[in-house]
Amino acid sequence: MSEAFENLEKRIGGLEKDLIKNKPKKVRWYKTPSIILSVIALTTSVIFSVFSIKNAQKEKEASSFGTKISSIEENIEKLMEAQMHYQENLTQQDLGINGKNSFGMLWNAQSNLLLDKIMDLYDDSTSAHINPNQLLQLGQNLQMTSRMLQSREVFLKALERSTNHSTKSIALRALANLFSIPSTYQDKNTSREYRKEEINLVKEQFYGEYLNQTLSRSFELWAMDEYFNIGDTILANTLIDSAVYYGNKLKYQAQKDEITRRLQGIWDLFNKGIDMFDLKEDWKVKMVNQGIYGEARIVQSPAGIFLSMKFFREGSLVFYMFGNGYLGVNQEMVFDAQVTRFDNPYPVSAIIKIKLKDGETAWGSFSELSKPKEPLYFY
Repeated sequence: MSEAFENLEKRIGGLEKDLIKNKPKKVRWYKTPSIILSVIALTTSVIFSVFSIKNAQKEKEASSFGTKISSIEENIEKLMEAQMHYQENLTQQDLGINGKNSFGMLWNAQSNLLLDKIMDLYDDSTSAHINPNQLLQLGQNLQMTSRMLQSREVFLKALERSTNHSTKSIALRALANLFSIPSTYQDKNTSREYRKEEINLVKEQFYGEYLNQTLSRSFELWAMDEYFNIGDTILANTLIDSAVYYGNKLKYQAQKDEITRRLQGIWDLFNKGIDMFDLKEDWKVKMVNQGIYGEARIVQSPAGIFLSMKFFREGSLVFYMFGNGYLGVNQEMVFDAQVTRFDNPYPVSAIIKIKLKDGETAWGSFSELSKPKEPLYFY
């Protein structure tokens, strides 16, 4: 038995040696063609999948971005259509003051709704794809609804993206006017710097009739800011002189006469005062029922009778109005005015009547929308 076991053990040992001797050698994966092909196929599949996902994402983002741009542009167009519709309605003679104010409130509501939609999508990326002229339209509507910071941002973007001198000129005018408006953001020096930049641009880039026409208008608009918003009559008078100078350089006499009449009326309003009925030059005025006080100026000129009034509460400007009018029956002056309040700066229409009492005092009334008449006392 022992000899048999020994023989068996020898045979098993021999088999083990043969197995060890004939065991296949370990082969690295990168030396095996089949594995290499599998890895290549897998890697290629993963890469193409990643690229497909990224491309789809980019296409989706591009589509979404394009939709934002289109939405902004469409709503700006709707803003302009609403404004045109409102202006067309104002020209209807039979509307009356209530009708005009009703259309004004409707326009204001439409504008705010559209502006909310636009500004929800407006940012640096979207604004870079909006036409500069549309940005100017947007900025003007923002300003009219007292969104001063947003208006400034949009005007600056329009100026940055202006591709022609005319658009740049309008953007500079808009910024100058914005910084002149009495508010916490008023900065008369910045306003004047924008005016100077605009005038220098016009002198350098415009020619002929267009140069003189544009310069006359530029100086006129600057003067209006100084008269109404900043209150520097001396500077404003100089600017009116410049506007007249360039207006007189135009070719056609009828155009010269029209500009001269308009500018003379503006100058008279702030320098001459009305002389009919021996009225004094400037007035204090009290809105009797509301108990607020203000300042008034009335002037008669070849361009008509003009009225401007400002009202204050606790030293702060509350609202102002400006209008032109005529001398009615019994020497009563009647003015169709536009009233602008700083809590809602969109102008509304009002009728103001003034009846002379003597050379130093006068009584009047202020009618706005369907509200009761507000007595006015001038002294």
